[in-house]
Amino acid sequence: MEEPQKPAGDASLSRPRVLLVDDSLTLQVTLKDALVAAGFAVVVCKSGEEARRALRHGPYAVIILDVTLPDASGITLAQEIRGFAPTARVPVILLSANAGILQRINGVASGADDYIGKACGTSYVVKRARELSLVPVEEPRHNKAVPYRILLVDDSPTFVDALASRMRLAGHDIVVATSGATALDYLSVQDVDVIVLDLVMPEISGIEMCRRIKGTPAWSDIPIVVISGREDGAAALAGGSLAGVDDFIRKSQGLPAILSRLDMLLRRRPPARKAGAKRLGEGERRSLAPESRPVASEPLVSRGRKSEPPQSAVRRHMEPPGGASPPGGGVVSPLFEQVANVCGLSIFIARSSLKRAIGRAGFDEATLSGDDLVRALPEIRWALSVFLPPPEIEARMASILGLAKQAASEAALSKG
Repeated sequence: MEEPQKPAGDASLSRPRVLLVDDSLTLQVTLKDALVAAGFAVVVCKSGEEARRALRHGPYAVIILDVTLPDASGITLAQEIRGFAPTARVPVILLSANAGILQRINGVASGADDYIGKACGTSYVVKRARELSLVPVEEPRHNKAVPYRILLVDDSPTFVDALASRMRLAGHDIVVATSGATALDYLSVQDVDVIVLDLVMPEISGIEMCRRIKGTPAWSDIPIVVISGREDGAAALAGGSLAGVDDFIRKSQGLPAILSRLDMLLRRRPPARKAGAKRLGEGERRSLAPESRPVASEPLVSRGRKSEPPQSAVRRHMEPPGGASPPGGGVVSPLFEQVANVCGLSIFIARSSLKRAIGRAGFDEATLSGDDLVRALPEIRWALSVFLPPPEIEARMASILGLAKQAASEAALSKG
């Protein structure tokens, strides 16, 4: 592990520090150089054990973890970091060569702030480190094209692979979804800069996808580009069926023309949102007190052996001399967990969607009360409308309202 050097007068001491954990020497060198050029100081580790020791020498502005380490899972390490109070508020970025959409959902739902595919190169990683750290660093002095995160929704493997490969070469982080339902699952845990989708897809059509995205306040400002092999897409756009779509491109125009149109769109209308930011603002999430962070759950990735609970591994290395332990991580409200269990979504998606809905309403999932829940109901309804049909939404909302009334009644009785 590279220990941070602290010579007198070293300008790097005033820079925001990044902990980079990856066992690839090539990535260590290239990503460290890019981060240093962007104004960060970088501490490099090549294993989970080294990372746990380095965490004792914080603070860090950002932690970047490879998902697959020689002695640990990056996801498990992220859970440890998130579940221990001294590191609970530090942004965590997961990196992986295996960046399928389900892996990304799993990684972000486990507590990481972002999950980036290594295929996009270093520029997008540096961009996200800058955004997540919320610390001003030196902007690069060149005119390279800005990399974006693009959600590509299409069930044609040949077309998707060709388009995604070319766009990754330009430095963009490409997330591929082969169905509208999977794309909506991803959007519930991570924002994107641009959505490119086909009109004809299984489960949810492109027209319905546009309606749901533009009808959800948290997503309504994401630019949408429709790419289709059908010739009636332009008519649908002109007729209003694709209201809010920024551009329509026929697949028959060929890959070079499609790439050119996408590049023009990104240059002409750069996304207004913070690129790739989770909808509950990072600054807002990190402003929570350490004790309001959720306790780390069990590891999501098993390495074929029994391991200690996620929090204890970090705590073992970070306890101050003499064995005095810093305050431990806190828990989410029991009421929050009850709502997550009755809302009709998978538990990872339920927790992520509810956290953002409750955050948009101005409340904290760690201290959620019955009265808070009642006031957050409109935002929760919006969150559920992305995934559930109207009749089921009403049934789920009735159950949630029942939980809110019961919690409020119990709170009133305890005060009386």
